[in-house]
Amino acid sequence: MYTQLASEVTVIIHAAWPVNFLAPLPSFDSALAGTKNLIQLANSGNFKKRMIFCSSTASVIRAPTPICEEPSCDPAHASPLGYSRSKWVAEGMVYQAGGEVVRLGQLSGDTKAGVWNAEEGWPLLLKTLEHVHCLPELKEPVQWLPVDIAADAIVRIALRQGACEDKRFWHVLNAKSLPWNTVLDAMNTWRGHLFRATPQEWLKRLAVAERKGETLKLLGLWKETVKFPYNHTGVRLRKLIVFLTVWRRGDHGGTSSAGL
Repeated sequence: MYTQLASEVTVIIHAAWPVNFLAPLPSFDSALAGTKNLIQLANSGNFKKRMIFCSSTASVIRAPTPICEEPSCDPAHASPLGYSRSKWVAEGMVYQAGGEVVRLGQLSGDTKAGVWNAEEGWPLLLKTLEHVHCLPELKEPVQWLPVDIAADAIVRIALRQGACEDKRFWHVLNAKSLPWNTVLDAMNTWRGHLFRATPQEWLKRLAVAERKGETLKLLGLWKETVKFPYNHTGVRLRKLIVFLTVWRRGDHGGTSSAGL
């Protein structure tokens, strides 16, 4: 089977990755080993395959702006999460082996059904409305990209011929931001009157709901990201946005699942 793949496959899109918010970098050793195996496959047989690695903008989220479509040589460019750092490491492996890297922004539900994995960070935040009848007011905008549009872009990059042949890094994200209040306005239209709380008040209500027996995923992590009142720079707020963007699926108890 391996020999057949090596002789027939022309393009490899590596789009699976374990996602766990609390896992340290060494926990991703098996994923990095899998990446190495795919690199070997891409460079085996009678011809070199085009290999596309689906990374994340979290791998360079701390790089100086504007963040360019180019390799990062500084591990400090990644967020401190083991997930983000593992993506940074994998990017270097793929790049050095002649592959290409697609850094994806925050993916959301598709454009047809709008279905979004209910266990991801943003949907989990929106679901807290059921428990505490309010949502937090956030000053940072959101930049969600429907997953089917992202998939189409990745396939176009992978199958391109003649255009940008030497290009090795790509950023696929929604460059048009949307104010969080616009999301809340839509929720208000859909659900009726929506109470908008400060992040601190929202967390207090979540803590009360938990004491009453509600099971609230990520509450402990949200407490850490909104530990102190926001200052005018919005540092804590940006930390919460980064957390929600990076978190995909996998509860904070340590169970992870495959994702991007």
